[in-house]
Amino acid sequence: MTSSSSPSSAQPVTQPFPSGTGRYAPSPSGDLHLGNLRTAILAWAMARRGGKPFYLRVEDLDRVRPGAAERQIADLATLGLDWDASPGTSTERIEGSESTEGKEAGVLYQSTRLAAYEQAVQHLREADSSTSVSVLAAKFRRRRAPRTVHRAPTRVLAAT
Repeated sequence: MTSSSSPSSAQPVTQPFPSGTGRYAPSPSGDLHLGNLRTAILAWAMARRGGKPFYLRVEDLDRVRPGAAERQIADLATLGLDWDASPGTSTERIEGSESTEGKEAGVLYQSTRLAAYEQAVQHLREADSSTSVSVLAAKFRRRRAPRTVHRAPTRVLAAT
């Protein structure tokens, strides 16, 4: 991990993700591309300029290409981007279980948080707060402003 752990580079974490925190969440479906790199650099620069921490969170719940996350993280480090250990992550490279094998230290991998997500869903069910997606989508559509369609003029006025 290329961690910026000096006190001057980031403020102490008093809540899970303090206001103004920089975050980059790549999807390991392939190699780092220019658009993702731009996003990472902007988030990193804004966080560092403001004295805030910068975290990496790998979105590895969907399609994952083997080695893609590691290559993306290595590319960021090679270009000089550093990050802080995300709250709740190990500060050392994780080896061992299948779900954490080869995970970079300080990087939050979504796949390591499945138990927390299941617990949150269970809490919502117990509180009878769960609402079907179709009901929520219908409410959202009713609140959404109608879209304006921009069209080319249908006639041209002649100069007189």
